[in-house]
Amino acid sequence: MARAWLALFLCLPLGMCVVPGLNLLNYYASLILALPGAVVCSSLVIHASRWSEGTASSLRERSLGALWVALVPALLSMAILLANALRVRNCDPLEGVAFFLAGAGSSMLFAGQVAALIACLVKGRVAYLVNLGCIALWLVWDALALYLEPVIYAYNPFVGFFSGAIYDDIIVLDARYGLYRLYNIIQLLFLWAVAAMLWEPEFEVIRWSRLSRRSWKAWGRVALCLVCLVTLGGLGDSVGFEPTRAGNARALGGELRSERIILHYDAQRIGLKEAERILDDHHFHLERLDQVLGEVYTPVIRSFVYSSPGQKRTLMGARRVEVAKPWLREVHLTRPAFGASVVRHELAHVVLGRDAPGPLHIPAQWGLLPNAALIEGVAEALEWDAG
Repeated sequence: MARAWLALFLCLPLGMCVVPGLNLLNYYASLILALPGAVVCSSLVIHASRWSEGTASSLRERSLGALWVALVPALLSMAILLANALRVRNCDPLEGVAFFLAGAGSSMLFAGQVAALIACLVKGRVAYLVNLGCIALWLVWDALALYLEPVIYAYNPFVGFFSGAIYDDIIVLDARYGLYRLYNIIQLLFLWAVAAMLWEPEFEVIRWSRLSRRSWKAWGRVALCLVCLVTLGGLGDSVGFEPTRAGNARALGGELRSERIILHYDAQRIGLKEAERILDDHHFHLERLDQVLGEVYTPVIRSFVYSSPGQKRTLMGARRVEVAKPWLREVHLTRPAFGASVVRHELAHVVLGRDAPGPLHIPAQWGLLPNAALIEGVAEALEWDAG
């Protein structure tokens, strides 16, 4: 069974070798391999744990065993794409390896460690279901951030870095990606430290009664890991791997409010007078939309105005494209010129969300598959007064 899972997974990188754009060792290849690889690695680790039941092994041995099991599919999938570089030229193989190690490789190793912990808690085939449920819940939790917060990018231990904007083809490894993977390591250290507190080596089970018999040294390890976890997690907003609306507003620094618009702008580079003109321009375009559509849009719209494409990319994830999130009544713009039609275009997405079903408030099949032609077509039609 384990060999079948491994063989099935390796069919994915082999198939990618004949798909243009995915036949290179790069960010996109790593993104595609990460989640399937995490599922396969975690399943292999649980399978290995079940196979070795009854054999005395410490938590350290279980952790190292999970590491070696997960390394096999990780290294084989990377080797397949590296070997394909002999046939298809890779512009920067070293950068491709770095993307893989930070992305799919780290995701597979992380999933293997989580699966080893689950195997300590749950015995039998139920461990497979618990493992899949853990991965699914983690994905849903991070997907909620994409839905509820302004950002269009996400970090997830089983996926790595999801860039978000297909228009932005410049994706680089930066410090926050490294800090996020450090955060993942601390998460694992904390979980293993807690498991060590509860582990009954004679019976190879987790028992809460062990807590009363643990030394101060063991408690100290847990406390240290917890402090590091809370500290780095608390910095996630300012660092950028767990961004929030409030954090982005603080980073921009400037705010103007009216009865229809809350404008957040980069106070360091955009002066107050320019910000006031941008706010007036928002009102002008909203009034024109009200006239054309024959109905006044009453909810307050929040607009984030960034001073540069780079700043917008850092804070919310889009560099080359302006963004609207109708379900949040938000638009994200890069320092628009006075009278720029793009302001009306993005505001139109939000206003039209009034007539579109949830949860995204855009034309979509089953509420989730966007109708891009209708979404952009109507906004484009409303962008100009004539023509």
